[in-house]
Amino acid sequence: MADFTNNTPFSRYALSTDPNIIVDQSVKQAWDDTRDKNPFMSFLHMLEGKTKYGPKKTKKIFFGIGDYFSTAATLSVVLAYNATEMKLTEDRFFAGDFFYLYDTASAKFANVRINNVIAAGHYGITVLVTDAVATFPTATTTVTLMNSAVPNDGKARPFLGKKGDLGLNYMQRGRDTVGMGKAEAAEQFIIEHDLPSLTRKAFEFYAEKKELSAFFNFVARGTQNENYGYNITGGCPYFYNPAGIAFADGSVGVRTMASEDFSGTNKVISSANFTYSGLRSWLYDMTLHGSMDKVINLSGATFELLVQLLEKQITVTDKDLRMLVPSMPSPWKIPMIDFGTARAWFMVNRSLDGKYMPITVGGVTSDPDKWMLANDPNHIGYVPLDMAGKVMTPHIANITPVDNDSVEKVEYDSFDTLVIDEPRSGGYLGLYTS
Repeated sequence: MADFTNNTPFSRYALSTDPNIIVDQSVKQAWDDTRDKNPFMSFLHMLEGKTKYGPKKTKKIFFGIGDYFSTAATLSVVLAYNATEMKLTEDRFFAGDFFYLYDTASAKFANVRINNVIAAGHYGITVLVTDAVATFPTATTTVTLMNSAVPNDGKARPFLGKKGDLGLNYMQRGRDTVGMGKAEAAEQFIIEHDLPSLTRKAFEFYAEKKELSAFFNFVARGTQNENYGYNITGGCPYFYNPAGIAFADGSVGVRTMASEDFSGTNKVISSANFTYSGLRSWLYDMTLHGSMDKVINLSGATFELLVQLLEKQITVTDKDLRMLVPSMPSPWKIPMIDFGTARAWFMVNRSLDGKYMPITVGGVTSDPDKWMLANDPNHIGYVPLDMAGKVMTPHIANITPVDNDSVEKVEYDSFDTLVIDEPRSGGYLGLYTS
């Protein structure tokens, strides 16, 4: 067997079998080695320690999606200025809740308090003040929940047992093997050609497959056969649904969206090129449900289109990603643009060159080769399986030869899943030029 103990690249990949004492820096250094070819997957795995996820002892991961505690509401029926009842599309309000209504068409407002709940989404109200003498239409009226005006004494505002939706994803096993015979390894080559170098090259291939799966896999699959069945981890399209695929949770375990009620903040710009205002509004919409920092993956060709636009509008500077993840093992500078309402970190990804992803929004489908993907580093991460005390993040292991086999082998192994716990914090942007 080859001795990998003193080989620096291999020692970087070593993991402890105890989930409580994994050498986090070793894991990050391994991904740091392959970040040029597989930047998205490398970045996700170097987020370990920053995100709230950790090893789980289950292959089916449930997690909360979205934020139920929203101050926005919508009128379902036109409201008269002197009405005593109000109907909303939501059924999560109680007596004492206090609202501000504004009609953008007539520039009129009202303050309304709920007196009692009549039925789901149907409330008895008092209009406390208004400058309107007509009605508040459903299409042009914004409804905002303010602080609840509860009685001075008595019970607190009731708690409604709804906290958003549950998303799920399945963990997927990945096992690849690389090997070299002892006779071949004994030869001398001008170029580096041995099992350690072959293993490093194969690791890039292994990481690239995980990277492409994260970009293009729309489905997740679970199985009841624990021994010989297979699982599939849903990628970013599984959470963001850029093609507008209808939700389905099939009996065979194939699921086409992480959650029935949520998708990503997807947008299609109809123009000869991306527009500054369109890009800025897309970024801002994502910040409403996440942080101001968005890491955007795109191909080299799409980045060229973007640079032609942005260099006329704003300064593009290289910034160190360690501003987002201080524990990264080495500097990683990529183009960053501060739009004021959001900071966009552009990760030019060679694995996306020549790859197609049509984005469909409002019946308009973008050119399949002109797209980009934004993720919020605070709402995305990889969750490994805790398998009998061993944390199954991507790692390598030596294979002991059997039956007098003279081929030395190394196995790549992982058992993990992607989690995006707030899909609205990211999404796809496409360009429609036809």
